[in-house]
Amino acid sequence: MGLGACMHIIYSPLVDFTLKFLEIIVPENPFSTLTLSPFDLLNICVIGPIIEELGFREFLQDALNNGLTSFYLSLGLSNPNATLAARITSIFFTSILFGLIHFTNALFCACSPMIFLPQVIACIIMGVLFGLAKELTGGLSMPIGMHMGNNIFACAQWLYSR
Repeated sequence: MGLGACMHIIYSPLVDFTLKFLEIIVPENPFSTLTLSPFDLLNICVIGPIIEELGFREFLQDALNNGLTSFYLSLGLSNPNATLAARITSIFFTSILFGLIHFTNALFCACSPMIFLPQVIACIIMGVLFGLAKELTGGLSMPIGMHMGNNIFACAQWLYSR
């Protein structure tokens, strides 16, 4: 979870940079009126990361990895090169989808999805890190721990700023 805590440090500067770069003016903080129950916090900090990592890393990333290995072998790559190319490609595509799915957070805050663009960018970066952790460790404990750590620190920051 410690790695997840460190990853959250990049989010605030990334939000500021992205909003300034795109000249997006946020009239009101969408989180200022947000209320979260203990059940919401449990979903965000524990259940959500487990479900997302199972879906994105365990099922989607592995399925892409297996399919792409065969694809790259059919293109004539050697087995080690095909495996490496498949691993990199599966991490890339899974991370893009992981980031894009976080646009749905705008629905919960009833605000413009553009406000969540920095979060989507951060989620793509974190998706790459979670995917690498899964590939390097061969399991889900590391990416789940990193994801939980990130979400716990994000919620703690939100609760502290209220």
